[in-house]
Amino acid sequence: MHVTVERDGSVTVTEDLTYAFDGPFTGGYRDVPVRPGESITNISVSENGRAYSPGASAELGSSGAPDTFGTADIDNAMRIVWHYQAFNETRTFTVSYTFTGLTQIYDDVGDVTLQVWGDEWDSSLERLTASISVPKAPATPSIVDPPVRVWGHSTVAGYTKLRKDGRGANLVATGIPPNTFVEMRVTFPREALRSTGGGVVHDGEGLPKIVAQERVIAAEQDRNLRRDDFVRNHALVLMLLGLLFSFLPAVGIGIVIWARYGREPKVASPVQGFVMEPPTNDPPAMITALLAPGYQRATGDTFTATLFDLIRRRYLDAVPYQTVKKTWGGLKEQDVTDLAMHVRDKDPSDLLEFEKEVHTTIVHATQGKEHILLSELKDEFKGDPAYYSKRFSGFTSDVKAQLQQKGWWVASGRKVAGLTTMALWIAAIVFLLFGGRLLGWDPNQSYLWQGVLQIGVALMLFANAIVLTGFLIARRGWERRSREGAELADKWSAFKKFLGDFAGMKEAPPASIAIWEQVLCYGIAFGIADRVLAAAQ
Repeated sequence: MHVTVERDGSVTVTEDLTYAFDGPFTGGYRDVPVRPGESITNISVSENGRAYSPGASAELGSSGAPDTFGTADIDNAMRIVWHYQAFNETRTFTVSYTFTGLTQIYDDVGDVTLQVWGDEWDSSLERLTASISVPKAPATPSIVDPPVRVWGHSTVAGYTKLRKDGRGANLVATGIPPNTFVEMRVTFPREALRSTGGGVVHDGEGLPKIVAQERVIAAEQDRNLRRDDFVRNHALVLMLLGLLFSFLPAVGIGIVIWARYGREPKVASPVQGFVMEPPTNDPPAMITALLAPGYQRATGDTFTATLFDLIRRRYLDAVPYQTVKKTWGGLKEQDVTDLAMHVRDKDPSDLLEFEKEVHTTIVHATQGKEHILLSELKDEFKGDPAYYSKRFSGFTSDVKAQLQQKGWWVASGRKVAGLTTMALWIAAIVFLLFGGRLLGWDPNQSYLWQGVLQIGVALMLFANAIVLTGFLIARRGWERRSREGAELADKWSAFKKFLGDFAGMKEAPPASIAIWEQVLCYGIAFGIADRVLAAAQ
């Protein structure tokens, strides 16, 4: 790119754009940024001295006759589109235009600041060369030495250099990644201009202010380059710290919430050893939910335990039933003991709501039948999944409702945990989208460390939000048993331990048939019915 400052302050720009085409191509474009107060005229496109004709379409993706171009005003830019035919070749196009209002004219100097490579380019560039030529100023004592000054602004490697003839400066930049600008700024004596119609006139001297601005920019760029080096040189340590802070804050928040809302109350007189009989007559489903880490637990085992509890309490009848199971393609027969169940003529109105759901399930399963075998229930459920799924959903929700009525679990930390988790998610999204602005970064000065830091902090916030979401779902951190529930859970835990361990103990288990039936129900609910039955044999 070559830039020439004319005698009236207008600026003529000539860009040589070289493309290496791989395949067929028919068009190119250039968006030239135009700031408020600036305008672009005298636009031309040529190739090897051959001028393209104006008037073609300037819409991206449009077709046009080769060797033509068109222009269009878009948001804060002038779009130049040219048409050609190229196939597997290298071509160089020359785009020229004149800026009016670009040169800032002060009492002492003229100031030209121009992006010689814009951040709108989505492709990288290996090497960029640019120059700015200024009019020759007369030799007068008023001209400060040096008469021409130059600065370069970018995040890439490069340099600027004054020309030996004193008529301008050159810039070289290498390894320019996509969407990265390179800017050049030149000041020259005001006396070099014959008129000011092509620029913008300001009162007072400009050079002291310009030098002060450049010192600030240079200091900021130096800080950012040092930060880039720090990030590169300490990448492993920073990654380990990032990994640590991806969950440590959430863990700390979870511990604080647990200490305040989820810590179990102390039991006044903890049970030592075993409890050899059920401490209370509470239904198995309620006891399972009391002992579970979170009161919402109401599994298929608790449903089955409730079914056997209803049999024990004579709301349902179950009698042994022998069936013949054929294996090996019917060549072998095996006697299998099953249970035949039917509903007794006993009023179920005194049952708890979740027990009624189980009772209703068996009523529905035995409609039009003398009885239903225990082994047939699975196939029965598959035959009408919508109905039985509704029954089980009602069972689980009724267990929760009954548990809330009992007051065995206290969920006072739910609101705090939920609001904290939501705040972390919002913070992560906001920081990902607006982190640079929140930290006061200049969007026009995009440095590596800023992008790395913004994305890194956003990812750490997202990771902490995920950890805290798991904490919220698990419930146990913000929910605890009431004092009554903790006392009861201590006794039932001792009984559960007894059921799990008494098969190899010398102590005699309960001898009463009624007690054995009750013990079996709790064994089913706890998922250890096989141990209970093994110990009973």
